[in-house]
Amino acid sequence: MKRTILFFLLLALTVSLVFAGGRREGSDGAAGTQTVTSMHFMGEQAKRDALQGWCDTVTRRNSQYRFDITPITDAPAYLQLIRTRIAAGDPADVMMGAVRDYLDLIDAGHIADLTNLPYMRNYEHEIISASTVNGRVYGIPVSMGLILMFYNKDIFARYNLSVPQTYAEFIQICETLRTNNVNPIALGFRDRWMAGVDFMMEWYIVLNRHRDMFVEIDAGRRRFADYPEFRRGMERSRQRFALVTGNPFGTNNDQAIQSFARGDAAMMSNGTWSISTVRELAPQGNFGLFSLPADNPADTVSRLFIDDAFMISSRTTKMDAINALFEFALSSDGMNIWVENTKLLPAVAGVTIRNPDPMLLDAQNEMRSGRTIFADVVPGPVGALFDILCNVFSPNFLADLSRTIDQHLTELDLQYAEQASAMRAAR
Repeated sequence: MKRTILFFLLLALTVSLVFAGGRREGSDGAAGTQTVTSMHFMGEQAKRDALQGWCDTVTRRNSQYRFDITPITDAPAYLQLIRTRIAAGDPADVMMGAVRDYLDLIDAGHIADLTNLPYMRNYEHEIISASTVNGRVYGIPVSMGLILMFYNKDIFARYNLSVPQTYAEFIQICETLRTNNVNPIALGFRDRWMAGVDFMMEWYIVLNRHRDMFVEIDAGRRRFADYPEFRRGMERSRQRFALVTGNPFGTNNDQAIQSFARGDAAMMSNGTWSISTVRELAPQGNFGLFSLPADNPADTVSRLFIDDAFMISSRTTKMDAINALFEFALSSDGMNIWVENTKLLPAVAGVTIRNPDPMLLDAQNEMRSGRTIFADVVPGPVGALFDILCNVFSPNFLADLSRTIDQHLTELDLQYAEQASAMRAAR
């Protein structure tokens, strides 16, 4: 299916180039009119509505500024398509993506330097540092994300449960729920990447003690087996997995979210990107969020990351319209359009959120607690290494319980080391 989607997208691109002749003027015919082309891979309708809201507001304020938005719901196809358009000399003016994933395009000069634009001052240093390469800024962060545990406050109240502070308390909660025929955690591991999201909560706890873990492993100086905390994370994952009812590997992520929103499960491990979906499914639901606790409360952390960001083509001639778009988008009014639709944390500093969802308030409290690790600046696995850890190993050691933790760990070390060595050799 992905190949089919990509084929038709590339075919449409080719046809558009034939008829447009690669036209890149600053205006579109009418005096001063600028039509900005934009591409994104946002699958959530809430995000699409927010982006459209920005564009509509800017067009109402200045009818000469128009926006042609192309959504690509298949992320791998999107990654290929923006590179294909750049190679064809017809890049979109505005492209969705975090700088961390497009360093090759920045190195090749395809992404505009935004350092001196006035609205880039709307960020705190740590946030904008994640969009900075060699002292220059190339990305426009819009929202922040966290990997957290969602929980149903009404179910917790029914069984006199409170947010756990230690992992032992968390397991006691799971056991109480299961005893009362309530599925403790909704898991959608048929989408194998969601097993990676779940286990990511564990290895960020390890990173809290060993910030250079991936630097050492990627360099071939250490192995995952050298970190007892990593092995402990595998034990913890298997322990809570054993308490889940139903069939996590027969359930996809959408079904898991639906199960949680209906009240069929008391908790769900997921990213804050799912807040808007949960709220859409259960408008009156009484939900909250918390960080998966470590064995020692002092070690509890969650993964903080730039969830949504945009980049600008260095070849664009539509900067007047683009500047108008992001000047509004990064204002308090613009950010509230985004937050009200997406239920995500704004990346911009000093934004007062109007009528925030309780889940968003919990996420905001976690972000401000200091108990987070900013994934965009702390070294982690990338490319094929990320795939091995998150999309292969993480689901496999839960799906195949016939093999011991040490057997799975040994296999991970072999596969990861082989790929890391190949990547070092290719540099």
